[in-house]
Amino acid sequence: MRKKKQITLRIEWIETIATLITSLQLDVMNAVIAYLTDGTVTKIDNIDAAEMFMDIKNDIDARAEERRRKAAERRAKKAPVPGYLPEKAPENLEELVQANEVVATVVNNSSVKNLRMYHKPLLMELALQVAAWWREHPTEELPTPARLQAEIYRRFSAVARELATGTVVTREKWVAYMAPFQRKRA
Repeated sequence: MRKKKQITLRIEWIETIATLITSLQLDVMNAVIAYLTDGTVTKIDNIDAAEMFMDIKNDIDARAEERRRKAAERRAKKAPVPGYLPEKAPENLEELVQANEVVATVVNNSSVKNLRMYHKPLLMELALQVAAWWREHPTEELPTPARLQAEIYRRFSAVARELATGTVVTREKWVAYMAPFQRKRA
């Protein structure tokens, strides 16, 4: 939090410098430049002031951009692999499914050909995962059972077809298949 305040404060000082440069108040401007450069530069002439102002501003912007980029990388590392399931299934899986009307409709509809390859508890967890993603990334359209089915198929069908050779895909097969991908990201 301190760094954000410090950057904001420095940007305000830089904006003040821009005003001072235009009004040629060099004494105040020299004091501000001395503060921003931690005392390494104490006196400048008017020609160098605009250049120094832009150098300091660009330096602050570059540092802020680097921090934003690193924060985005940290968030990306923490994000789970799509389809990753924890070692143990949630104990209240049935309750979670029944609480979400769209997920319950998809899971209980056994006539959907594309979703027959999934064992029902696995389908419940994957449907809840897609529904949670939709909550985090709201769009103008609300998820319908048909859209949820299509999204599950789009995200997970390639893995499911590979694992389903002659049988349904169980949670155990799914977790074993996804484990190496999760370890790579950790």
